[in-house]
Amino acid sequence: MDDELTPEQKFAAEEPSTMIPRALREGRDAEDIVAELVRLDWTPSAARALIARYSADQQRYNESPESRARLVSEAEVQMVIGLILALMGVAISVFTFIAAIAGAVPFFVVATGLILGGLMMASHGRTRLEMCRTADPTEALVETNAGEKP
Repeated sequence: MDDELTPEQKFAAEEPSTMIPRALREGRDAEDIVAELVRLDWTPSAARALIARYSADQQRYNESPESRARLVSEAEVQMVIGLILALMGVAISVFTFIAAIAGAVPFFVVATGLILGGLMMASHGRTRLEMCRTADPTEALVETNAGEKP
């Protein structure tokens, strides 16, 4: 039997940013997750690196409330810095475009690297923040009901 996925199946596959944390919470072996990512055209080394990053984040999330707060704070900072970088790229592009229209320079610059890099960084920060908020919904329930008597 052919284990190769069609392009439609790859497109419909769950995002790694949601699949990996869920699979780790369920206790799946890292090599099973790597095999699934390889089927989606990831290289084994890139898949292992991503799994290690999510695993470290989940470990920090479960360590203590202080560690969890630091992780959330880091994710928020990462998201904000990414947005600032993207806005800087847009500002540079607009400024050079206006300068070119005014005749001050014969060209204009579109800072695509800065814009796309900033958006990717912001997206990764948002994904980490969402993972922190949904890492274990039952844990939040246990914490809320801890003071109540049955």
